[in-house]
Amino acid sequence: MEEDEGDQLEKWTEQIKASKEELELLKTGDRLETVAAIAKLHNAIAQSLYGWAHWLKNPSIMDYLTPEELAETFEVFKKLAIEFIDLDFKMSTSVMEKQKKAIKEKKEKIKTLSEKVKKLEKAPSKYIS
Repeated sequence: MEEDEGDQLEKWTEQIKASKEELELLKTGDRLETVAAIAKLHNAIAQSLYGWAHWLKNPSIMDYLTPEELAETFEVFKKLAIEFIDLDFKMSTSVMEKQKKAIKEKKEKIKTLSEKVKKLEKAPSKYIS
């Protein structure tokens, strides 16, 4: 069984290398290309996190890591988590503010159009064609 797990880890490390090489070559272009590139990055992160979630639930796997490796992993995870949460907050706030502005502008347009309709309704019918 351990040999099978070792084979799986060997395949996984090869996938990691290939994925990293692909990610390093990613470029952005127009908006659609940039969104597609972000999606690829997101998928790579999600796949890695899925693997880590499996490891973290399995003490026998984590036993292979030394206290120093665990400490290094903690520091990297902490830094990445904080940076990602900061980005999440920044982008969520930006989208929220733009949505609020768009809603306010739409409400103002509706109000203006409603006022014009009311004026037309009050106008003598000979002016309405």
